[in-house]
Amino acid sequence: MEDFFETELEGKILTRTISYRNVKQSSHFWARITAAESIVDSGDGVYLINQGEYYVKLADGISSNALLRNSPLGQELLIPLSKEDEKSTIKYSLIY
Repeated sequence: MEDFFETELEGKILTRTISYRNVKQSSHFWARITAAESIVDSGDGVYLINQGEYYVKLADGISSNALLRNSPLGQELLIPLSKEDEKSTIKYSLIY
């Protein structure tokens, strides 16, 4: 697993790239992108977090697999890990 962060627009955008291999080739592993009291799907891979506290923008190609799940403290935004043994990537941005 590799984890890389980069900033844009003078720190207003933080982009995270996670590269990994699913060596067990299981479909039961998920990455939790964020957890909050309120997460609203605004479309096109953009999620409004806590009524505008910040936004999450998922990279093209992973937004269709995203899952919003209720939790005891609010909601979670999850992305399934690839079942393939090949190197895979999850990329998203936090926009403040």
